[in-house]
Amino acid sequence: MALRGPIRPETRLPLAAWHPLLDSLGEAVLLLDAAGQVSFANGAATRLVPGAVGLSLPRLDALLGAPAVAWLQAAQRGEARAAEPPVARPPDGNAVTLVWRRLDSGDAVLRLLPAAVAAPPSEPVHAVHEAFRLVWDAPFPATLQDADFRLVDVNPAYLEFTGHSRAWRFRSSMSNLPSVA
Repeated sequence: MALRGPIRPETRLPLAAWHPLLDSLGEAVLLLDAAGQVSFANGAATRLVPGAVGLSLPRLDALLGAPAVAWLQAAQRGEARAAEPPVARPPDGNAVTLVWRRLDSGDAVLRLLPAAVAAPPSEPVHAVHEAFRLVWDAPFPATLQDADFRLVDVNPAYLEFTGHSRAWRFRSSMSNLPSVA
């Protein structure tokens, strides 16, 4: 089902409602408010850049390095900047790539990816991949089906919920699933 029209402001979740989901991600994610202050760091970010929550962008210099902070400040102000962000070096010494995006609310999301990982693909492909991964890793049952409603794959929560093994799914279609009372 495709959504039509703009999302009404009253249906949007506040950023704080996303914290538990963001905390479950394995990659480092920081949320910055409209003024450029770190308002949230998930568990992976807290391990990578301890003490970042509450700091403004200029004060992240010690955690990410001056070139990375200068690039982030230009992004926050909406100014021209290099297309590729500089490599940041958090306290652990490993290089990370910055992936920054402004949200409709004026807040921003900063992902810190290991430098060896390539930058995300084009935005639409990346968004679909991320949405699929979030659903697939979710604690609720989910299935992937072909055009004839045959099961192609199921997430681990589905197997746990139904008590079936992974081998079972290849013989099944939605029409012969047992009912769950």
